[in-house]
Amino acid sequence: MSKKKDARQVEIRNILMEKGQYRVKDLAAILHVTPETLRKDLDELEEQGIVVRSHGFARVNKFRQELPISVRNQENTDIKKRLTYRAIEEIQDGNIVYLDAGSTLLQGIDALRQKKDLTIITNSLPMAYKCNEMNFDVVLVGGKLHKNGLHTDGFFSEKMLDSIYIDIALFGSDGLLNASGFTVYSMEEVGTRRHVINQTKKVVMVSDNTKFSMTGHYSFCSFWKVDVFITDRLTEKQHQQVQMCKKIVQIALKKNDEYN
Repeated sequence: MSKKKDARQVEIRNILMEKGQYRVKDLAAILHVTPETLRKDLDELEEQGIVVRSHGFARVNKFRQELPISVRNQENTDIKKRLTYRAIEEIQDGNIVYLDAGSTLLQGIDALRQKKDLTIITNSLPMAYKCNEMNFDVVLVGGKLHKNGLHTDGFFSEKMLDSIYIDIALFGSDGLLNASGFTVYSMEEVGTRRHVINQTKKVVMVSDNTKFSMTGHYSFCSFWKVDVFITDRLTEKQHQQVQMCKKIVQIALKKNDEYN
């Protein structure tokens, strides 16, 4: 997929997320593309489970499954990178570190190069590859491979994780739910994450504030279990939602200020 096409499909998703539903011919006019080009984009987004079309309209699929990692890697890349850089500051040299399979951590994982003598535990194929390139010891958790997310989960993953002590775990999420905490779309991923949390001394959650408008199908972690929650600027309502987290770090978008 070309960069121009990538950017256009990201813009389509953003418009539909903001408006909820949009007439297809009006969407083509806003994007300055032909109806044929837009139809091809919508065909691909529909195949990925991102949008639904009916009677000349397109809307976001609210009941979507996990998006392909290649798609998620295009969204909010700058803030994801900055949030991950801040999260990596929580890691100490010599730690055993769990890194989840979300796109947020992948954006800024190169900042790990400043750390020494780490053992990386992960169920993510892309994450394992990148950490191996940085010459860290890497333990890839086995299990059933999810084609969209390129991560492993299930019985064998959980059994393996129960045998590992973890100093610190870094997670992203697919959305937040006021009563239940952090959520994901994949049922199988819940078990993996909960087993990691049970084996971890310090839990760090990394999520930009767009996730406050999203909710995955399944909750994997309540707010009170999170030692550090790293995000960008929160509204007062959003801050109240996550106030049970033990520490909240807010990263400004245009400067290096930190708000605790």
